[in-house]
Amino acid sequence: MNKYSANPALFIGSYLRKLITEYVIHVKTSLQANPQKWLRILSIATCLLLAKVFVTILIEYSNYFPPNFAAAFLVGRHDYFWDYYWLAFYIHIVASPVVLIICTWQLWSARRGQRAKLHPVTGILQAVLTVVLVVPSGIVLSYWARAGILASAGFSCQSIVLLAATITSVWNAAHGNSVRHRYWAIVTWILLCSPLLFRVATGVAIVIGGETVLFFQLNAWLSWIIPLLLFQHYWARVGDFRSRMA
Repeated sequence: MNKYSANPALFIGSYLRKLITEYVIHVKTSLQANPQKWLRILSIATCLLLAKVFVTILIEYSNYFPPNFAAAFLVGRHDYFWDYYWLAFYIHIVASPVVLIICTWQLWSARRGQRAKLHPVTGILQAVLTVVLVVPSGIVLSYWARAGILASAGFSCQSIVLLAATITSVWNAAHGNSVRHRYWAIVTWILLCSPLLFRVATGVAIVIGGETVLFFQLNAWLSWIIPLLLFQHYWARVGDFRSRMA
């Protein structure tokens, strides 16, 4: 009688370890052979997650028209809501989803035949809405961010970087630099998606019981810095090749 016959649990554990090892080797080999396939799958999964969060946020708008100060986001804001906050708040929650939808359309339709003809027009519309409405209102709202000045600085810097990315993207488009234009357009899209990533991270923190002031402060920065760093790493490996092929 061997050791597995005497201890079935040992056999099952050994078999599971073997399966996991083989699966890890398979995934590693597949990633090395076709990294673009896995990147595409990861991108689709990420977009589906962001779409779910986006819809969830829109559903919450029923608490904002009229304002429900018992709703999570508006709790504790009654005292200053009707000063200047309300104007920036309503501008931001109306303009930001519109700009995100336009930006997503821009990235998707840029090289797609007839749809590409609308690209310059919708691009200008996106830039105007971002510069005139989204960024100023975001900076105003950041002043009243919960968790203090560190969180406020994080949200303000995100808005300023969004402004710079939008202007740089338009400037490159106007000067015919399509590769750099696409780079900054993607940076703009990532920054517009960062509030959704912020919500995802916050939801995870609530589930695991880690929603603290420090977490909120770090999330205000890392929800847009980490995605930008990941994209920069990807672009450094793939973008230069694309620019040579353009």
